[in-house]
Amino acid sequence: MKRPSEAGRRGYGSQFERLRRSGDGKAVVRKVYLHVRWLPGLAPAYPAVVAAARRALKAAASVGVRGDLVALSDDGISVLAYPGFWREREPALEASVRVDGRDRVGSPRRYDPSNAPVLHRKELTVPPAMRDPAWARRTADLERAGAFRDPARIGRRLAWREALRAAGRRP
Repeated sequence: MKRPSEAGRRGYGSQFERLRRSGDGKAVVRKVYLHVRWLPGLAPAYPAVVAAARRALKAAASVGVRGDLVALSDDGISVLAYPGFWREREPALEASVRVDGRDRVGSPRRYDPSNAPVLHRKELTVPPAMRDPAWARRTADLERAGAFRDPARIGRRLAWREALRAAGRRP
């Protein structure tokens, strides 16, 4: 017998699948990344997803992680702290914490700012009305320049800066 996924235990399984296929949020493999400011607007269509995300944010705050984004997946929710989200082109991840289907909180991870994971295509994580057109222009320019050619390599700050230099763009 197949064990229910974390999404199923949280009660948002079918809503998560609909959200993942909807084009809302930044979908990467089996995850959907959403800025917390998008949650109120999604509540009518995805109430169980939003409720689970809000519980995860509260649980993360209890261990000192103030979330800017949530990464929803079949096996739980990660709360991600990007304090430079609104100021930086590709903000660095400061901390993260995983919350499972029973609202149990994992140990927070803190990242070395000199080589932290970076967020690409951040315009996809916020609702359309909040998107700065400059973000999409930057992404389109970087795509044309080839900065995203090796996605497995560009997830951290140092490799991303190297990819930008190779593409003739500034960090």
